[in-house]
Amino acid sequence: MLERQELPRFKYHPNLYELDILERFEGTCECCGEAGEVFYQGMYTSEDVNYIRPWCIASGRAAEMFHGRYSMLDSEWRRRVKAYVKLGYRTADGEDLGLVGLEGRPEPVGHLFAGRESSEALMADLADSSSRVIMSSSWARFARVRAMLESLSAAIGRGVAVEVVLREPRKPSTEWWQVIAALRDLGCEVRLANSGKPLDVVVIDGSLVWCGDVAPLAYPRRDNCTLRFANREVAAELAWALTGASNGGMHRDTRKSFM
Repeated sequence: MLERQELPRFKYHPNLYELDILERFEGTCECCGEAGEVFYQGMYTSEDVNYIRPWCIASGRAAEMFHGRYSMLDSEWRRRVKAYVKLGYRTADGEDLGLVGLEGRPEPVGHLFAGRESSEALMADLADSSSRVIMSSSWARFARVRAMLESLSAAIGRGVAVEVVLREPRKPSTEWWQVIAALRDLGCEVRLANSGKPLDVVVIDGSLVWCGDVAPLAYPRRDNCTLRFANREVAAELAWALTGASNGGMHRDTRKSFM
């Protein structure tokens, strides 16, 4: 068990130091530059960040600097699932979490997927796409993109237009450029968000929406979740927000980055 003396307290995670979420070794924090022995290594960010001291988490400095977020504990995950089930969503694995079905609503308004369960279902939807796919991902991993190449290539071969929106990190890594190159070589239109962080959203054929905290071009963790539902109005609004506003300068084509 890690020593809690002088370590910051977390109001909503009072048992953080007993749950093996933090690692103990000697290193340097990538946020504040201070040497330390206690680090967090599970931050979700498009940048290559591996060592964050708990003080930088508690102050919010790391989240602001790297535009990232942190994984949730199981209890938080279950509370989120229950909230969505009450709204009419059904969990993808059929787990009812102790809740009864909603009266008068025989069909779910959508499905809720745990992060790791979502990958296969999303790939199946990509395989069934027929006209347009818009994919916005807050971060990306080359291995994940490589695993999706076959599905994306098949879609593009059928004449499906595939558009990808990514946020350009402050210091692009070699892996990040590999992701961009792989997508462009495949025939995807890749846009970079000049500010803020793209939503983790996929819009397929103007009606099917994937939306949550699962970055579609990265590997999810077990405590991520994403919603899958069909709604043309929501799909149209998301499509405009992600690509329609690009004419106003919110996004730019990555081809300029290689010139």
